[in-house]
Amino acid sequence: MASLDRRAFLRRVGAAGATALTGSLAGCGSLGGSGSGRRTTFDVPERTRTTADPERATTTDTTGTGATESVEFGSVPVPEDGEPTYRRWLPAPDAFPFPADDPSSDPSYPIWHADLDRIRRLEDGVPSMYENTVRRSSKLGLDHLGIGFGNYREVVRLGRTRTYVVEAPVDRGAVGGTLLGSGYRGAGRHREYRLFARSDDPRAVAVGPEAVVFAGSHSGVDGSLDAVRTVVDAAKGAVPRYHEADDEFDHLLRRVGGSPMDLFDPGEDPVTAKAGVDFDGLVGYGWTHTFDADVTYERHTFALDRPGDPGAVREKLRRFAAEAGMQEAWTVDVTVDGQTAEVVAAFPDHRLEEDRPAVTYPTVTWGFDHEREGDELRVTVIHEAGDEVPAENLKLERLRGRETISTFEGSDTVGPGDSVTALLAAEPSPGGVRLVWNSPKALVNLTTYEFG
Repeated sequence: MASLDRRAFLRRVGAAGATALTGSLAGCGSLGGSGSGRRTTFDVPERTRTTADPERATTTDTTGTGATESVEFGSVPVPEDGEPTYRRWLPAPDAFPFPADDPSSDPSYPIWHADLDRIRRLEDGVPSMYENTVRRSSKLGLDHLGIGFGNYREVVRLGRTRTYVVEAPVDRGAVGGTLLGSGYRGAGRHREYRLFARSDDPRAVAVGPEAVVFAGSHSGVDGSLDAVRTVVDAAKGAVPRYHEADDEFDHLLRRVGGSPMDLFDPGEDPVTAKAGVDFDGLVGYGWTHTFDADVTYERHTFALDRPGDPGAVREKLRRFAAEAGMQEAWTVDVTVDGQTAEVVAAFPDHRLEEDRPAVTYPTVTWGFDHEREGDELRVTVIHEAGDEVPAENLKLERLRGRETISTFEGSDTVGPGDSVTALLAAEPSPGGVRLVWNSPKALVNLTTYEFG
């Protein structure tokens, strides 16, 4: 993944920036600790809040410089979560077919998960910023599968690889018909799953009775069919699973359980280290969210390969809390248990509401074609299936640079069968094109087509 500077990272992990991160990393050494039993709370100043009670707010110097930061430290009891059952879908990195961007790098990968059933049951108990994050991360990157987002029960995203698992009630006939009608071809069977694939921007789908697995090409490498087969095999226990092959990752998952929304960045060099949250011996990071009545619990878990100096770890965690947007929390709990350090913040939901309207991101299967005509490349993008999209919100850009090369003009909406064509100079190679959703509410890449 592209490196993040410290400020950008803190914006993304703080309460004001609940964006699902992606990255790549893996474990080494032993975390130690069982993750059970009583946690040891770091020493905190006398004048701090100890309950999530807005009437008892005080301020604490979290910088060591005499400056006052409104981060309130105390004890935060987090509601219990269940087991992370979605781990069954996660193959060990060595079993996964996609290569790392750098062949010499650690092959591990991050995981993002959302339990949509639980989030829907909470209704108004989930702040809008997290609803938007879940909607964005559960839809963008996926093709139209013929299921409907409202029927998704859980979504698991395997970072770096464009691989998703969607648990949902699956009408295999309807899903298969949708795929065959939108440019996919049948590609056989694997266990009880029907396989489908396509060669333009290579993608593959495995359709089972209770889940659909989707994968796309990555960094110009097409391992999509192998990827969906491997994920299915992991669910069946036929290949090593991530938590079975990596003790550190297993400990991290057990520590935080199965929250409604989770992100795990395991490995020797998590994104937190790149951003300056530089614990010695950091081998994994978890960022999870639990919701209870009018409170959102945001939990940052740092896994270490050896016990750290409590004073030094405490200082880093307190600075992290001060810089990561936790001034709006009622209470922040800084804790340590053996080789695990945590920051847990209890936010009143009303402080996490967004003023801007929700963005209903489209779910669309896009088709691509390109051919050379003299000194130019003719590129065609086709809406194969899925949601109609306002034409004014779409634009086509060169992959190398953000130069707009075409917009969908001539109609108000872009729906199945509509297309746009653009001519690009063949030399130097543009590398490919990206399709961008561009509106006052959001600017995101919908998909990328590499020429190869």
